[in-house]
Amino acid sequence: MTNKYCILTIDTEGDNIWKVRNSKCSISKITTKNGKYLERFQILCEKYDLIPTYLVDYEMSLSKPFIEMTKYHRDNLEIGMHMHAWNNPPYYELSNRYGKNKSYIGEYPIEIQRKKVECITKQLENVFECSIKSHRSGRWYIDPQYIQVLIDYGYNIDCTVTPGINWTYNNGQTEESRGIDFSKAPQKAYYMSEKNVCIKESKSNNNTMIEVPVSIIKKRVRISETLKYADFWKRGVRNEIFSWLRPNGKNLEEMKKIVSVKSAENEYVEFMIHSSELMPGGNSTFRTNDSIEALYKDLEELFSYIKIMGYEGISLSSFADRL
Repeated sequence: MTNKYCILTIDTEGDNIWKVRNSKCSISKITTKNGKYLERFQILCEKYDLIPTYLVDYEMSLSKPFIEMTKYHRDNLEIGMHMHAWNNPPYYELSNRYGKNKSYIGEYPIEIQRKKVECITKQLENVFECSIKSHRSGRWYIDPQYIQVLIDYGYNIDCTVTPGINWTYNNGQTEESRGIDFSKAPQKAYYMSEKNVCIKESKSNNNTMIEVPVSIIKKRVRISETLKYADFWKRGVRNEIFSWLRPNGKNLEEMKKIVSVKSAENEYVEFMIHSSELMPGGNSTFRTNDSIEALYKDLEELFSYIKIMGYEGISLSSFADRL
């Protein structure tokens, strides 16, 4: 049996969601047109025996085309949860908005966090008629308190951690709120708990969950004498000093290198993309039909290479079961 597994994760969310204003009225107008474009991706995955895990946020649980697609391809995909705290019911007005950005789940009182997790978990279970065990947090945010909330609601695997990336330069919605520093996080799967996010636990227990970080490797970059060290890390947050297994229209060779490096280490690879990036104009990266066609050309070559390198397709929760 192979020890090398390929996990495909899709943050399944609304169209151009980051351009939506932080107001209850604006949130109610989020569109989900990208739901019509996901079957093409699903069919490509099946061509290469890969099993995508769709990490679904609240508004996409209302997308009829997406729901119909998942039911038709039920045996070849997984549904997990994707928490966008700022647009996930119940809506809660944060009194302090000086951070001027989308809120992190950790900015809400613990009882609101629980209500949000309970709401979306029940919604996903009812709509997709399956148990929901896997999770990725919006804006790459996770902390020990939120980990415990997830464990309490039956989640046992997470894929939020981005090894090497320091998100503390990214504000939340409230003053002095910041993202999480994953610069020292392990690159391999590990246990995390209500006590920590990035330090490896010795073994599993009822208060731990498995973390399966996104596949990210460092680039070889020389720091300019005119570039301050802090600015260097800020640039890292914007993907300039790290290679992700995440397509951007011009990084096919970088992605293949990640697959090659991980293969040499006999390690899993974890790919990620947003559902809105599979629809022209639903995102800021792939805006035209031509750019989408170029994306699919890259995906075809990448998935073919993954199979050549001996990887077996697996869903996120099935990977956790193997561990």
